[in-house]
Amino acid sequence: LGFSKKIAFILALLYGFATTAWHYSKTSFSEPTQSMSLLFTLYYAFKYRRNSNKLYLILSAIFLGLFILAKTANIFFLPVILFYVLYDKKAQKIELILRKSFLFLLTLSPFIILLLVTNKIRFNAFFVTGYEDVGKGFINISPYIFIRLFQLLFSFNIGLFIYSPILLISIFGIIDQSRELTMRSLLRSPL
Repeated sequence: LGFSKKIAFILALLYGFATTAWHYSKTSFSEPTQSMSLLFTLYYAFKYRRNSNKLYLILSAIFLGLFILAKTANIFFLPVILFYVLYDKKAQKIELILRKSFLFLLTLSPFIILLLVTNKIRFNAFFVTGYEDVGKGFINISPYIFIRLFQLLFSFNIGLFIYSPILLISIFGIIDQSRELTMRSLLRSPL
């Protein structure tokens, strides 16, 4: 991606030791698969943006499919990745954008079909995912929602910033990127 080996080494150490990656690598949860799939999805999306090789677009879609299969909620990454892959500040013909979209979505479709079939087998419905009862009681508008949010971010039991302190530092990076106010910085922030 154009970075030096020193930067790559430092980032690998930060990822390994300053996030929950170490903990989840020893469990049988889906987080290691999700991390690997998202990493490769973004890697091939960046590579595709650099040289427009269709193979990178296909590989990005394949890894996005694996990412979605690992956890159904990851489907919300699809519009962000698709927009990142398709966006180009140079004026493109709509035909080219549609061709790239079609290739990306065609490559992704077997994974979506597999997910739908799996849902049908497990829950006897295509669009039931098992997450329907998860939000009940947690995502409700009440006076306690801000207390719960604070606990989710900072408590010693489940706090996201406690177990992944690198995320606190990333907030400064997002603020710095937002000062540019370019489409590139807007696309990188959710990723």
